[in-house]
This record gives sequence, C-alpha cells and structure tokens, in this order.
Amino acid sequence: MALSYWRMLFISLLIILIAGCSKELQPEQHITNKGNEHQTYTATQTDPTPQEKWNTLLGDLKNISVITKEGTEINLDKQEFLEKFHQLPFVEEAKEDQYAYDYMVLFWSQTDEPAVVSLTKQGVKWENIFYRGDGATKFSDYIEVNVAKEFFKQVNANRITVISKDLDQTKQFSDQGIEELFSMLQQAQYLKGGPRIPYPLFPYYVLEMDMAGKDIIQVEVLSPTLISVGQGNEKMYYQTVDSLYTPLMTEMPITNYSEHSFNHLFKATALQVHDYTREIAQVYDLKLEEMTELEVQSTIHQVVRTLKGGERAVSSKPNSPVYKLVFAVEKEKILIDVYEDGFIYQGQFYKKSNVINGINQMLGNEGIFQKKP
Repeated sequence: MALSYWRMLFISLLIILIAGCSKELQPEQHITNKGNEHQTYTATQTDPTPQEKWNTLLGDLKNISVITKEGTEINLDKQEFLEKFHQLPFVEEAKEDQYAYDYMVLFWSQTDEPAVVSLTKQGVKWENIFYRGDGATKFSDYIEVNVAKEFFKQVNANRITVISKDLDQTKQFSDQGIEELFSMLQQAQYLKGGPRIPYPLFPYYVLEMDMAGKDIIQVEVLSPTLISVGQGNEKMYYQTVDSLYTPLMTEMPITNYSEHSFNHLFKATALQVHDYTREIAQVYDLKLEEMTELEVQSTIHQVVRTLKGGERAVSSKPNSPVYKLVFAVEKEKILIDVYEDGFIYQGQFYKKSNVINGINQMLGNEGIFQKKP
C-alpha cells in the first residue's frame, strides 16, 4: 500500500513536470467563452525584440564597413561604433517611400553574408523596416561624417588624371606627382557642410582618381585649398593644408590668352548685370562688402562658364537683350548682350540655348547680387 502510494506520487510529480516543460516549449492555448460559442486561439512563440536582434548583431560583429553610392568601400572603427551605438539607435517605424539610398552599412560577422542597414536622408532601413526620427538622423550623420573623415585615408589611387574644364586640357599625373598630391589629400580636413558659394575658381581643375580599375573618383578643386568629392547628389568638402595649385600648375600650367578668347574674361575683377526682363530695367552689383575675394572671383568665373561653349552663328539682330553683362578686365569694360538663345561678344553672335538659366539662378541668390539703388 505504501509502495503504491509513493509510486502514484512519483507519477503525479512527473506529469506535473512534463506539463510545466510543455508550457515553456509549446505555444499557449487561450480559450474564451462567448455565449455558447467556444473559440480557441494559438499564440506563437515570442519573437526577439529589435533591441535583442541588435544585441545579437553587435555581439557577432567582426568588422563594419560602408559602401558609398559611388561604390567605394570605407571601413569604420569597430570599437568606437560599439561604444556609441550599443543601444538600438532607431526606434520610430515609418512608412517607406521610394528612396535612392546613399550608403549601405555592412555588419560583417563570422559568416560570409553581412547584415545590411541602408541609409538615406529620409531615414534608415533595417530588417525590412524603415525608421525615421532623431535616432535615425543621428545614426545617418555619424556614418556620413566618419566615411568622409576616413575617405582619403583609405582610398588608394594608382593613376590620377588632371583635367582643366576651363582650359579644355587633360593630362595624366607623373608617378612623383601622384605621391605628392595624394599626401596632400590624405592630410585634408573634412568640412561639415560646404562653402556658401560653391563655384570653382579658374582654371577649374578636376582630378580623376583611378582606384586600381575598381572605380573612378572625381575630386573637384574649387580653390587652392578647397576640394569636393561627389557622393550621389551630395558632396563632401575638404580643406587642404597647402595649396593644391602648386603641384597642379606644375603639371598643367596656365598660359596667357588673347583678348579675343573667352578665357580673357576670367581675368575680370568686377561684374555688373543689367536686367531688362521688367518694365523698368534694373542693375545688379556683386555684394562686395559681404563676399570674400575668392567668392567674388569664383562667381565671375561661373558667369563666364555660362557663355563658354557657344557656337558662332549668323543671326538677325534681336530686338533687345534679356541681360547686359559688364565685365571689368584690367582697365577695360567688356559688354556682352545676352538673349534667350545666345549672346553677342565682340560683335559676333554665339548661339547657346538656355544661356540665361545660369544667370537667373545667380541673380536669385541674395547672398551674391544686390540691386543697385
């Protein structure tokens, strides 16, 4: 009798134990009564939270890199990233529209397949969920800034071609020139944001850097110490320690041009625009008191570029110009009448469609031109 009692007790405890384990391993069943109806719902196992997924991602992290929109891969400091983003940085889910992503952040673990976080100005996409909000913005800003800081330290060009868009010349850098130039680029400091007036100075050098056949990176030289690198629709700006014009002009010197050349206009030190688009003509001057000397020069150079590329043509004299440009070159004033489809320079008509668009944009910039009283 005693043996039967203890045996029954053991079996009962075993059943309770199995039932308890089953509750942990099997989905719970919830039964609700509504009148005479009986409905049974089966709840699925609890999925990991986004923070738990993020913890797993960082826990397995081997290294982290970023692919830019131009296809360049930049490695980030793993330890710094872990310290800054140990908490999931983006939490505000949002509806995803159709965006072209600027960066792809790759989280490399011991496996061959990296986890991917896609970044755009509008938000962040991770695990097929789109996020907005302050956290997503801070995460995107961190990636953007650190990619820019590491950019010239990690890219390695085996060939550099210098192009002058104003001189219409192209030349490949010598090996010695590449070494000197690349050393200057690696010391350049990233500038958050950009210049107020982003027009390049004459002779508008552009560096085409061949990344061992993988891709071509273009670097615009905006001034002797200011450069930009395009990343999709955005640009990264850098300040160099020394003037890039020293090695560039050694490779591609500037020659003097005749007074009949468009390049003669690049010597202008002042510019005035007469606007005839209204009933009463208006005159615009550059805001010399608010602009640096480089900003004045680069603005004049950009206006000259709107004229370059015009083709000589025979044209009946138009009734009246849309604009009159007055360039001050040394002690001379050079007048150019601008029409809808071209302009007259030194008595010759040059055909160029949409020539007034660039002038319209600059006149609309309150930081560049002002109406003359």
